[in-house]
Amino acid sequence: MKGNEKHKISMECETIVSDCDVRVAEDAVQSAPRNAGDSRDDNNLQLLLQAPNIALNSDLHQPPEKPLDSDLFPQPLQKLLDSDLPPLPPEELHDNDLQQPQEKPLDKELSDLPLPLEKPLDSDLFPPPPEKPVDGDLLPQPPEKPLDRNFLPKLPEKPLDSNLHQPLEKPLDSDPYPQPPEKPLDSDCCGTGCVPCVFDIHMQEMKIWEKECRRIRQRLECGNADGQDDSVKILSETEYHQFTIASITTITKDTRLYRFHLPTNRSLGLKLGQHLIIRGLVDGNVVTRQYTPVSDVKVTDYFELLIKLYKDGKMSQFIETWRPGMKADMRGPFGEFSYSQNQHERILMLAAGSGIAPMVQIIQGVLNNEEDETRIQLLYACRTYSDILMKSQLDEWAEFWNFSVLYILSQEPSGVKTNYRYKDKIHLGRLDKDLLVNEIQTPVVSRTKFLISGTKSFDKDMLKYCKILGILDCDIHKF
Repeated sequence: MKGNEKHKISMECETIVSDCDVRVAEDAVQSAPRNAGDSRDDNNLQLLLQAPNIALNSDLHQPPEKPLDSDLFPQPLQKLLDSDLPPLPPEELHDNDLQQPQEKPLDKELSDLPLPLEKPLDSDLFPPPPEKPVDGDLLPQPPEKPLDRNFLPKLPEKPLDSNLHQPLEKPLDSDPYPQPPEKPLDSDCCGTGCVPCVFDIHMQEMKIWEKECRRIRQRLECGNADGQDDSVKILSETEYHQFTIASITTITKDTRLYRFHLPTNRSLGLKLGQHLIIRGLVDGNVVTRQYTPVSDVKVTDYFELLIKLYKDGKMSQFIETWRPGMKADMRGPFGEFSYSQNQHERILMLAAGSGIAPMVQIIQGVLNNEEDETRIQLLYACRTYSDILMKSQLDEWAEFWNFSVLYILSQEPSGVKTNYRYKDKIHLGRLDKDLLVNEIQTPVVSRTKFLISGTKSFDKDMLKYCKILGILDCDIHKF
């Protein structure tokens, strides 16, 4: 028998059984009134009325609405997990919920703090906001009892930096006396009878040093740190005065023009041909050297020095440290140049290098005097055309009828085109005896004043040439 046929037969059987159940139920209901007086029948009737709750034969053959597996396993298991499980005792939750129970008491404890979120936990390591802040003394409203209030009135009486108001006392106490001047070597004297000689200057320096030591000793004993007296002269032959550097101008690669301040409407008070002595300290030794101002002796408010720096010179090492605003020690004046307009019709100047400085001072003095008709002839020896000092000033003076200049260049490169000034008179070579004889014009030697200024070797050569030409000593002046 096939499966379909079996199923059909089964369905027909189930239908028959169902019909039988219905009929039995109907018969029971119909017979109920007839048996109402009997208590036993009443019980049977009650049983019949509850019959639907009792499984009939047809129920045994009907398939369940839900599979048995779904009723037994999925639903009971879900109910057991969600609702039927009783809560675990506290001791059983101790290990599983270790962190969660701690968060609530921590939040509760932190909520009791005054500022739980505004301050970090490590803020407890620092002191609480101070009632008297560290920088409170700097605020415009000081505390009621500031620490410094009691000391403010006493500061002027006993200042901690009181020594700053007397800067000279401590240096004088630690090193009260200046270093003595360095004695010149025998080779420092040129042996040509310079006035003053380097040894004469050294003797004067020693006297000045002794005088300064006595003055410092008196000042220390009397407690007087006073500086120079306002009533003293601008220049003194026996005392050094300080002059402030106003400006520094570069003339050539090794020559500078230094301008110094003077009191208003005051001049140095020099005469023509006079010079100054500058004092410096190099490696603990005092050095001195003579310099002639190139500014007009009558100029006021300032004066100027033309200084050529030598790499091997101690004074050059000192002067190279000069800067505007610094002060330099000077004394003077020394030397004097004089000539008579009636006895001398001409001044012949023999200069080399920075030896032009004293010549410049005399040229200005003569040309600025309208009554002086003395003719000036300058023989200026330099290495090259670019080494000529005070060139622009010399060019202006060359326009005067009584001034002329010849530039003698000993090391000017030959064959090199140089832009000479149109009116410049130039001689390539050295200033020797032949050139000197050609320039001095022998017939008027007796009415010529000879001025010499240059290096030691240059001065010796010029003096020797003058002796050969028969020039009298009274007509020779060496700076």
